Amino acid sequence: FETNTSNGNPLLSFEGHTNNVTALGFQSDARWIYTGSEDGTIKIFDMRTAVCQRNYEIKGKIAVNTVALHPNQAQLISGDQNGCVRVWDLVANKCLAEVAPQNEDIAIRSVSVSSDGKMIVAANNVGNCFLWHMESPQTCSSLEGNIRNYHSVGGYLFLICLILNITYRSLYSKVTNSLKYSNI
Repeated sequence: FETNTSNGNPLLSFEGHTNNVTALGFQSDARWIYTGSEDGTIKIFDMRTAVCQRNYEIKGKIAVNTVALHPNQAQLISGDQNGCVRVWDLVANKCLAEVAPQNEDIAIRSVSVSSDGKMIVAANNVGNCFLWHMESPQTCSSLEGNIRNYHSVGGYLFLICLILNITYRSLYSKVTNSLKYSNI
């Protein structure tokens, strides 16, 4: 939509998902956008033409709840309804890594990447938050090892906040709750 006019018509319409869109974001130069959907797909659309350039499908059409773009602009990190966190390589055009940080099928609701690319964080439906320290901030080719787990006490985590060069001290929980920390 144009924000400086009274025109109520969209400038572009991005079509192709067959269910609710649950996540979206811009590439740093606004050349393309990415979307995630309950239809089990992640799509990349060209901003000039609104044409879908890439389509990543999760086997079993598991709903995608959240998607974040790595600062390297070449990887997407997604979280799904079955509790998996995945790293999608946009250059290799495939899924590089997949991990379910909790053994049960507990939906991942939010993922985020620190602005320096050194950390990835994910939170699930039951108030657990998982933090990965990346060995190489330029790429996240693996989510194995180097994980920290945070548990919400008496409630759920509702906001994940990663601030430049500030580590896991930046996690917030409900005002009346506190976080306790444990190594996995």
